[in-house]
Amino acid sequence: MANYTNDEAKEILKELYNITDEKLLKEKYEKLQKFYEEDRPYVGLNFNSITKISGKNLTMTNDNNWFNIFLNIDKWHKKN
Repeated sequence: MANYTNDEAKEILKELYNITDEKLLKEKYEKLQKFYEEDRPYVGLNFNSITKISGKNLTMTNDNNWFNIFLNIDKWHKKN
């Protein structure tokens, strides 16, 4: 969304897929953090939040979860 690009950071991201050494992995992530801190590609001004409000007259499925609270919303219905 921010159209941010950094070629050196891209290379580090590619390397991360093959690193199994925890010390080296930590080093690479710290370097990525440093790029972000120096470049400051964007500043977030707010956070999106979604609130689900329901009542006792609404029947919902139990398969919703923390990352998709509206999972299977098409199966929810109002009790008669």
